[in-house]
Amino acid sequence: MHENLEFYGRVYGLEGKVLADRIGEVMGWTGLTDRSDQMAGNLSGGWKQRLAIANGILHKPKILFLDEPTAGIDPLSRRALWELLYELADQGIALFVTTHYMEEAERCNNLVIISRGKLLRSGKPADLKSQVHGKVIEVECFPLMKASKAFEKIPGVLGITAYGTTLHLNVAEGGDVIARLQETARREGIRMSAPKPASPSLEDVFTMIEVENHATD
Repeated sequence: MHENLEFYGRVYGLEGKVLADRIGEVMGWTGLTDRSDQMAGNLSGGWKQRLAIANGILHKPKILFLDEPTAGIDPLSRRALWELLYELADQGIALFVTTHYMEEAERCNNLVIISRGKLLRSGKPADLKSQVHGKVIEVECFPLMKASKAFEKIPGVLGITAYGTTLHLNVAEGGDVIARLQETARREGIRMSAPKPASPSLEDVFTMIEVENHATD
């Protein structure tokens, strides 16, 4: 691993004591010090990502581009990696992160939502969630996907997002959407809990934007 860092440091133009000192610093920041003699190819996914970040900050960049940095790693490693990213941000490094995990996007200060190469929306997470039309309700259903397919046909249902055994439904204000949901559930043999209000999530935002985008295609 140490040789890996030396190679990238030289690519960035670092040499001698400056390079050696900088390797020591980034290994300490990323928690790699105790693994300095380990082969990079034998590292787990989470530690490989830490090494990649260590290589990326050797030359003290002003901005760091990270393409899905937590893809394929376990939840504990993902949390540890985000804690490291926060530390880098505190040091004044601007982080440009791409991710398909909406719960990770919540951690960012500003977002740009892109789908199929088109920039669809941008803003702070709270501002984007405030743009969700109508209201969001939550229902537990079984079978879940049968319920999702049946409910999406109901007038007034603007978008549906699945969470475990729960559906988030973005529904129009007023009208009799709830009654239609209950009637559809009875007719289709779907077990459904009583609807309750839910706070919009970025998943709901993305679903809403995708629906709007398809409507204009």
